[in-house]
Amino acid sequence: MLNGYFNTALGAALIFGVAGWSGPGWCAEPVKTEAEYQAELKQVDAKLAAKPSDPGALYRHAFLMGRLKRFEGEVNEAKKLTAKYPTWRDAYVLEVNGHAGLNHNLVAIEVLNKVFELAPPTANLLALKGSLLCKEKKYAEGLVVLNQSIKLNPDDPDAYDSRVACNYFLYGACPQVISDLENVMRIKPSDKGAAELLANFKKELNSKTKGNLGSRVTN
Repeated sequence: MLNGYFNTALGAALIFGVAGWSGPGWCAEPVKTEAEYQAELKQVDAKLAAKPSDPGALYRHAFLMGRLKRFEGEVNEAKKLTAKYPTWRDAYVLEVNGHAGLNHNLVAIEVLNKVFELAPPTANLLALKGSLLCKEKKYAEGLVVLNQSIKLNPDDPDAYDSRVACNYFLYGACPQVISDLENVMRIKPSDKGAAELLANFKKELNSKTKGNLGSRVTN
């Protein structure tokens, strides 16, 4: 239950994390079906056949590769864009998403740092970096970044999920873990996994507290 929940939660923050950054308006578009993405990819291919160097079409093509989980293609295409346009922040974000999809977490973090050099970090990208650090078991570093993310956006359940994982693996069931899971439930009241984990962690924390009290009385 524990690892399954955290793997799902961390994965949610990583794959398609590109959709939440502050980029072109269509970044916040609803998720489409695979067939819809495939159809759009054909349209973009047709545009590129007519105008191979169109940066907008090249960018959209790389984006669609990520949506179709063709992450190696997304990375390769994003790299071509950043080689030609070295200050194009959004193209680097596509590369980050591709590396994250391939579980190249350390490389994704390195590219994210480049993104942050080009413009101030957004809450979503900080949450993404925190999740990547957590996946690499760099829990203390992840907490620093996730605290920044949550300060900017206190309503991101994925950031809270990642901070739960970092704190739990560092300190076990603790008040911060409980508080963050309660925030997940506040934002996503239908999250059954979070609800079950919250109940289990409350029991674990209560048992720990009782054990500590008992040892004090004994001593």
